[in-house]
Amino acid sequence: EQYWGAPAGVAEVVFSYVGENQAALSGALAGDFDVLTGFDANLKDQVEANGDFALVLGDSTDKGTLAFNTAEGPLADVKVRQAIRQAIDKQSIVDALGAGKTQYGPIP
Repeated sequence: EQYWGAPAGVAEVVFSYVGENQAALSGALAGDFDVLTGFDANLKDQVEANGDFALVLGDSTDKGTLAFNTAEGPLADVKVRQAIRQAIDKQSIVDALGAGKTQYGPIP
C-alpha cells in the first residue's frame, strides 16, 4: 500500500541463482526461467536458436579476475608473472567472456 510507483504488472517475481551457465540455459529453454542475465557469451547462438528469447546486450560492471599464488613456486618470480601477463591474449578473453565489450563503470 505504501509503494511509491505504479502497481506491478505481476503478482510475484522469483530470482533463482544457477551457478553453471549451461544449466541455466537448459532451464530457460525448458521453460523454467523467463530471463537469463550474465550468461556465457559463447552460448549466444543457443539462446537465440529456438526464438523464445531476444538477446539484449548492455553495459555491465561485471568483472573477472585472474589471481595467482605468488608466495611460492614459479609465480614467486616477478619475471614469470610479467611473462604470463604479456602472453595473455586479453582481447580473446573480452570476446569470449564479455561479448566483445570491456567493463562499463568507474573502473577503466
